[in-house]
Amino acid sequence: MTRDDLKQLLMENGLERHAETLSAEALQAIQLFPSKAVVKNVPIGASKFGGNPDLPREFAWQSHNGKPLTFLAQFELKRLKRYDVDDLFPPDGRLYFFYDVAGLAEGNEDRSGTHFQMLYVPNNVPVLPKLHPKDVPMLPSRIVEFDNIWTLPDIDPNDLETFDDDELDAFDDVIDILWQEDSPHHQLLGHAESIQGTVEDEIAEIAGEGDWRLLLQLDSDMDYLNHTWGDLGSLYFCARIEDLQQANFNNGWMLMQAT
Repeated sequence: MTRDDLKQLLMENGLERHAETLSAEALQAIQLFPSKAVVKNVPIGASKFGGNPDLPREFAWQSHNGKPLTFLAQFELKRLKRYDVDDLFPPDGRLYFFYDVAGLAEGNEDRSGTHFQMLYVPNNVPVLPKLHPKDVPMLPSRIVEFDNIWTLPDIDPNDLETFDDDELDAFDDVIDILWQEDSPHHQLLGHAESIQGTVEDEIAEIAGEGDWRLLLQLDSDMDYLNHTWGDLGSLYFCARIEDLQQANFNNGWMLMQAT
């Protein structure tokens, strides 16, 4: 789907007055599709959710409030290259995400930053399977496939009065169309699908100003990930654009929002 196709979709679904602005501000994301079956023997270093991660030998498992973080996902970046239309990720290497699943830390009170971890491992660093800690929740091991999807920006509260009730419903309908409605809303990059305030703005208030961009969004998903985040919430991992350009994932932030 091109940007013009997106604009047409918006116009055909009751958003004629806003189609120009929404389509211009839309961002392409990478939709994530977990495999239906649990896969125990995933090739070392391949993209996957859950299970035991493949990490450098010297990796030390991070903890939060005395509990190890849960491994969420690893991504082989060379496989993402064709979908990363804005060239935000490094061209190769691997990117890992960990989170305090045991404590369901929201990320807006504890400012220590130990409730999550994003780790980038360059391609020239060998990785090996590492056993997941047994005393914290573990996600099922599933391989992941990718496709591009358009994501829309949150409606600015200052612009909310310019949308009537039918247009607000139409906005939600278009999002359902883009996501094929029944699939979990897991994505890399693009606009975060905020549940409360705009995710990128909230993170800027917590972790400091900057051009924050979504890296990973994980939806509540009992079918494939066997977890929900609070009350049907989502997890959001973000980084500043200037850090992404330097392949620096050490200054990011992670937030959970729920209904």
